[in-house]
Amino acid sequence: MHNLEYDLEDALNELYENSDYMLYRLSTEQPNLLEDVATEQAKAIEAEIAQLKETAKCLDQEINELTGTNCNKIK
Repeated sequence: MHNLEYDLEDALNELYENSDYMLYRLSTEQPNLLEDVATEQAKAIEAEIAQLKETAKCLDQEINELTGTNCNKIK
């Protein structure tokens, strides 16, 4: 019986330390949590895309100046 109790305790500890379980618990306590997190991540990704596009335009312009070409493939 001792091994069963130990195995159960280990299994519960693993469950409680699991990030999926933690996310489940938080989402049951705060029903909108996942949607809110997804919205914030989408906003952050959109901002990063805008920044990367601006960087790409600058690099395109610099390449054009250095090579004397005018590709303008970046939109």
